[in-house]
Amino acid sequence: MHGFSRIAFVLSALSFASCNCGHNGIPLQGTDPLPYASPDPLDFGPVPVNVLKALPLTVGNKGNVPLVPGKLSISGPNAGDFAIAGSLPAAIPIANSAPLSIRFQPSAAGVRNAVLLIPSNSSAIPMLQVPLTGLGGDVAIVASPQPLNFGDVLVNTSVSLRLMLTNQGKTGSDPIQIGAFTGPQASDFTQTSTPAAIPSMGSLPIQVSFTPTAVGPASASLAVTLCNMCQPTNLNIIGEGVAGALTFVPSPVSFQLIPTGTTAHASVTATNSGTAQIVVATLDLQSQQSAPFALGSVSTTLPVTLDAGANFTFDVSYTPTAATGDHDTIEATWAASGGAPATALDDVYGNETLNPCRLTISPPSVNFGNVQVGQLVKKQLTFGNTGQETCNLTNLKLDPSSDPAFTLPAGPQASLTVPAAGTAQIEVDCNVPAAGTPTLRRGSLSFQSNDVNRASATVTLSAYLGNKSPYSAGWPKWHNDNTDRGQSESDTANLRGIPVWTYPVAPASSVSTITGNVATYMNSPVVGADGTVYQTTLDGKLIAVDPAGSLVWSAPISSPATDPHPATPIIAADGTLFLESGTDGNGNAYLYHFGADGGLLAAVNPPTDLCNPNTASSGAGCPDGFDVCPSIANSGLLFDGDDFGATVTYTRNADGTLTEGKGTVLNWQGERVAVAIDDADNSYWCSANLCFGVTAPAAGFQPIPAWPSSGVTIPTSGGSAGGFINSDLAYDRDHTGWLIVEAAGASLFGNNAQTTVVALDPTNGAIQWTQNLPAFTTPTNPGLAGVIFSADFGNSAPAIADDGTIYVGNGDGLYALDGATGAIKPGFPFLSADVDTAPAIGGDGTIFFGCSDGSFYAIHPDGTQRFKVVTGGRISASPAIGPDGTVFFVSDEGKLYAIQ
Repeated sequence: MHGFSRIAFVLSALSFASCNCGHNGIPLQGTDPLPYASPDPLDFGPVPVNVLKALPLTVGNKGNVPLVPGKLSISGPNAGDFAIAGSLPAAIPIANSAPLSIRFQPSAAGVRNAVLLIPSNSSAIPMLQVPLTGLGGDVAIVASPQPLNFGDVLVNTSVSLRLMLTNQGKTGSDPIQIGAFTGPQASDFTQTSTPAAIPSMGSLPIQVSFTPTAVGPASASLAVTLCNMCQPTNLNIIGEGVAGALTFVPSPVSFQLIPTGTTAHASVTATNSGTAQIVVATLDLQSQQSAPFALGSVSTTLPVTLDAGANFTFDVSYTPTAATGDHDTIEATWAASGGAPATALDDVYGNETLNPCRLTISPPSVNFGNVQVGQLVKKQLTFGNTGQETCNLTNLKLDPSSDPAFTLPAGPQASLTVPAAGTAQIEVDCNVPAAGTPTLRRGSLSFQSNDVNRASATVTLSAYLGNKSPYSAGWPKWHNDNTDRGQSESDTANLRGIPVWTYPVAPASSVSTITGNVATYMNSPVVGADGTVYQTTLDGKLIAVDPAGSLVWSAPISSPATDPHPATPIIAADGTLFLESGTDGNGNAYLYHFGADGGLLAAVNPPTDLCNPNTASSGAGCPDGFDVCPSIANSGLLFDGDDFGATVTYTRNADGTLTEGKGTVLNWQGERVAVAIDDADNSYWCSANLCFGVTAPAAGFQPIPAWPSSGVTIPTSGGSAGGFINSDLAYDRDHTGWLIVEAAGASLFGNNAQTTVVALDPTNGAIQWTQNLPAFTTPTNPGLAGVIFSADFGNSAPAIADDGTIYVGNGDGLYALDGATGAIKPGFPFLSADVDTAPAIGGDGTIFFGCSDGSFYAIHPDGTQRFKVVTGGRISASPAIGPDGTVFFVSDEGKLYAIQ
């Protein structure tokens, strides 16, 4: 008999239901679909009461016409114990099938039976009935203690505790599977256990160790799986990392202008500024108290035990013997209980020239992010001093050119002092009283100081007037937001072009595959509101990297074997992520939904790609996966599309699953690109050389009435191959659409290919102007060994600045176009090399982009270079800008770069 285990669930005795026969073998009635299900019946076997188990079910068509399924339902005596996850497509072609997922969560012990009902257009089997059966058992696994609390543990030391699983039921369990730790501090916990069944009233010990790596609370979950394919139960593990730290105030101790032979005194406070109790053993001067410095009375007897925050004081005296500067060092030895000995130092200066004021400013520029009209946002500006002399700031005020949305609540300040090794703060507020342009609000705070390096300094201020978009900070999707204009509100004025870190995003074995291959390339990163960077890798992973360049988590995804470039994720307003994969070699593509902690919430393999309606058969490669960048509407719907002109949405269900819905389908147009969404949730789509607008789902998800019912045909720039849209629709501030059309003379991947920029009116699709960029012949490589120039023109989607200027790449460099006329602006193109990526624009107007020569550029709006970063591979993925202004991009050498 099978056994079971689970937390706080009581299960009863098990038995098996009888098997029902399937529906195979029924003869066809002329031209008729023939539905079937596999497996039939669907037997879940033994499952503990209230534990969830999911099994796959395939529904197929063995008939000779397409099968059209109706609304699915479950009936029977225990129908409430079973549930349907997912949905069937509108039609299942001949000799094809579609996946479903059925869930079973027994509410009581014993045999549980129900029937899945699948109505269809089949006259032979108008209602396919699939028996569902499962068992509930009498097992009750109790975890103790729960949560497992380690209390305070010194950083970098280990403590072990035992977590006991006890079976209080009447039936033995299946072998208990202990999974990995998950959660914010999962890497601080380890466990040792051997999978084993637990007999009735028996126990299974799990030895858990906690080694905190940082000060503060630590938590994780340990997954315990109770039966095969059951969802795991999470056990909670908590602890606190603590550490001692002895610090001195003042630091340094400074005696100035003391006459020879005169004694001066200073009181010094020694404080345990850590979180763990410490013992201070000794206190002395490194010179062993020779003149001119001496330690005097101490307010306690050493050794002394100090709780966190406790302190003691002591006296330091100075008696200069000559008119020269003197220096010594106070030294104390201390240790936390069970920790290694440590030393605390404090310099003492007498009549010596001190290091001058050295001012630091944090943050270097103040970005208020995406603000709403009438919303008061407060920011703190912190001044630090790493010198030994006090920093004096004078005439702190907002410059007259600053946007009136910015204010100093304390008003202009005549002076502000920052002590040595200390800090001082001022508050800056932002409150936009009314909507209007410009969207990006700028200002600056100026002051003078006695820091010779900052005698006169300016701190830039920026804020982005928000709208109803769910994207409020960071860079949450390809090209930043639903307008796909590629502009960030983050201030990038202080970037110097320095790579502060790189992180590998492709194994060494894959780098040679990327290098020199126009069909294989890396994809763009996205950045969350907290600065976390999310990137897909070439070896089948979605990774999260913190702002310092360290891996936070890594989640597996299907390796896109036949679609060798991974996709760009999209971050929802709640911090969860969606990610599409290419095909895995078996015609399967997946839409993943991950939690912010990297946990998989759902994976959908829907048959979204319709087959070519202009042909009688489905054709090879119909299910070729996802090739687009989705968008999330204000309603929360995920907008997507397939390769054959279908508009698709996904609704997130309460249990984490996704329900697919299809909308308008025009004649087949081939591969299409990303979706643009306006504030009213109307969406705009392009496919091959045709574009169309669709009303919001709430308004029927139908073509926008003012647009032609067959869509708008985009003109080509000449050549027998015609045009092919291979970039994305982008809106300017006034919602005038621009897009890139690729047309070729001889072929789409060859010489004389030409890019055309087209301006559309989004109200009716009318073409406002077109601008042909110069045709370009693929050059030889100018010097980057092993890397080619891409002749696949038209991949550089436009980036649109606040003044309407359009920046777009071409085979011979980066161009700037006048948004009103399409005229090429003077000073462009920048470079004479293939720019195959979409540019990004920082909050200060800087344009960032990569090039196939392996260099990453930052240029000013007038076309002059600001800085250049040389990498080891072609750059074919668009950059992303973080909330603090850091710019991220991927080079095809397999590295993610962070530039400051």
